[in-house]
Amino acid sequence: MRITLLISCLLLSQTTFADESDDLCIASGFYVGYEDHFISNMAQHILSARGVYSTDRCVALRVAAAKIGARLRMPGNFPNSDELAYFNSASGFSSRIYSSIAKNAGF
Repeated sequence: MRITLLISCLLLSQTTFADESDDLCIASGFYVGYEDHFISNMAQHILSARGVYSTDRCVALRVAAAKIGARLRMPGNFPNSDELAYFNSASGFSSRIYSSIAKNAGF
């Protein structure tokens, strides 16, 4: 129950983990492609709350990031120089989510 309340508060907070909506769009798409539904859904909920999930820019970023995430999901694949910014945005968001959960759970 406590973790559900914590996650709900995090999702609705105006001081979310990503400073830019672009980072959230990238994380949302990347983790859809990577098939990490927990992180992709977190980003999608924040984007929806901000009202930017369906904007043309966010859709374009999500589609591009999903292709990268799907490619990197396969064993032995690493981000190339063109994909590195997408990878860094997505992994930064994921790290902040998991760090926040661990901190608020008392670890």
